[in-house]
Amino acid sequence: MTDATARTRASRIRALLFDVDGVLTDGGLLYGTGGMEMKRFNVQDGVAVQQVQQAGLLTGVITGRDDEAVRRRSTELKLDFTAFGCADKLEAYRTFKRRFTLSDDEIAFVGDDVPDLPVLRRCGLACAPADAHATVRSQAVLVTRRPGGSGALREVADFILASQTKRESPAASDSEPTRADAPYPTPLPHEPSRDVRIAPHVVLSNDRPFVLLAGMNVLESRDLAFRVAETLVRATEALGIAFVFKASFDKANRSSIDSYRGPGLEQGLELLQQIKQHFDVPILTDIHEHTQAEAVAEVVDVLQIPAFLCRQTDLLAAACRTGRPLHIKKMQMMAPHEMGNVLKKCEALGNDQLMICERGTSFGYGNLVVDPLAFPQLKTFGYPVTFDVTHALQMPGALGASTGGRGSYVESLALAGMSQGIAGLFLECHPDPAQARCDGPCALPLDQVQPVLQHLKALDDLVKHFAKEQRLWLS
Repeated sequence: MTDATARTRASRIRALLFDVDGVLTDGGLLYGTGGMEMKRFNVQDGVAVQQVQQAGLLTGVITGRDDEAVRRRSTELKLDFTAFGCADKLEAYRTFKRRFTLSDDEIAFVGDDVPDLPVLRRCGLACAPADAHATVRSQAVLVTRRPGGSGALREVADFILASQTKRESPAASDSEPTRADAPYPTPLPHEPSRDVRIAPHVVLSNDRPFVLLAGMNVLESRDLAFRVAETLVRATEALGIAFVFKASFDKANRSSIDSYRGPGLEQGLELLQQIKQHFDVPILTDIHEHTQAEAVAEVVDVLQIPAFLCRQTDLLAAACRTGRPLHIKKMQMMAPHEMGNVLKKCEALGNDQLMICERGTSFGYGNLVVDPLAFPQLKTFGYPVTFDVTHALQMPGALGASTGGRGSYVESLALAGMSQGIAGLFLECHPDPAQARCDGPCALPLDQVQPVLQHLKALDDLVKHFAKEQRLWLS
């Protein structure tokens, strides 16, 4: 990554965590009489810890070793958090996040070897000493010029403090709201996006080629579900697009008591499992009750939180406990910046594998509109942003006992969303939308899927290429 990206991430840091061997020390071990273990620590690193603490940052160690030298040095440094003898450093990292109510993009971590990789891949600012393992250096946003034990931590601390001083410069007008205070955060020239991995070959990030989350609104029959899945698999494989199949087993928020809801939990999960195994694709489905989360998570790869329910704490808590990535739809009545509270809930509940989905905003009665500014605003949170073009085309209540829609505009609206450099597109299709048992007026005809995806991919490639060139130029 570029220095500009590292500076951007460093400007947000509120906590500095680090390994001990290979970071605070050079990784060497000295054994005295009787097997006593001794280590050599660098004084400059100790000064660095004091400086970041004085600047208001939290500090801590997450180390696989547990010995007297490490504990004594940690006590001298007056660290806010210590985790010794960690077999699972990621779990210690999550404990730290929960204890201090921080998000990933607020945490920097300095590691040097393979056991540090899970934390480095998750934190907001991944740092490595110059002599770190090659794989670790390749994952780091910031690689120091100094090796471990020779002031590498000091170099990281200086970089963070300098980046934050630059961001907090008084040159800005005192009358302007700060980034944190502004109701609509101002996007940076490039908002770095974390990765959310759904499967080994399916990773969502605003900086990567888009992922297609597509399928049926609701499961109708096995034959129809397999037909839709097969069409989407063939189209995405031909175009080189990563794909996640989606369908609902129950539509609990229908307009009418007579509306078709789906096959239900047991039969629906069985069918989704068959699709997953037959086509070897990840599966996404939505849950409406907290009691559904555990059972659904045993089958699917992504849990979706419906727009109307995105603020339901009990539902979010149950979904977070499963450890599955969450695809959270923004409620139609919420402004983009309000999604920050939803994300903070999930982070506090121990899940930061999150994706935010824009699906339109209520505009008077029976109409939804999509504000293009919503996409860069949502991207300021650092999570992958997706666009539910299908439901953004709804006309709620337009048909009396069911929802109307504007399915003929799927491609036009999808292209508008893709122009914003987002992580994924959410799309529902049907062989005969007029006969679909739910949201047919918004669905894309199945025979139009491949040409539409071809146009979307071409635009996404262009936008992501331009963004990459812009980042290189800014650096």
